[in-house]
Amino acid sequence: MEFLLDPPYGIDPLRLGMTPDEARAALETIGQMQPTAHGEPAVHLASGLGAGLRCRQLTRTC
Repeated sequence: MEFLLDPPYGIDPLRLGMTPDEARAALETIGQMQPTAHGEPAVHLASGLGAGLRCRQLTRTC
C-alpha cells in the first residue's frame, strides 16, 4: 500500500478539512474501522500502521 504525503494538507486518502462522514469513508478504503481507546474511529493495519480521526466539534471538520 502506498500513501501520498502532502504536508500540510493530509495523507491520501485523508485530507484536512474533510467532514466526519468524508473522513470515515476515506478510512474505510484503507481497512476495517475500529475505535481507539478514546473511542475515535481508526484503522489499524497488520503492518503496525494506524490512522484515526479526531474531529473538531465546532466546525465539524477533521
